[in-house]
Amino acid sequence: MLERLDAFLGEVDDQQRMMSYGRVACVAVVGNEDGAHHVVAELFQGLNDGASAFPPTAVPTG
Repeated sequence: MLERLDAFLGEVDDQQRMMSYGRVACVAVVGNEDGAHHVVAELFQGLNDGASAFPPTAVPTG
């Protein structure tokens, strides 16, 4: 998934906005172990590098 999103980084639409503008991504990871936390961290970092924005409570812990 992240490789496909990476292909969009150099492309823009007619109004010079990134192709990912106005799109929504959803990440669902089940579990509360170290592996699940690592997967969430890697996916969110990849999405963040691709100019995605996240609310402060995007990753609930507890």
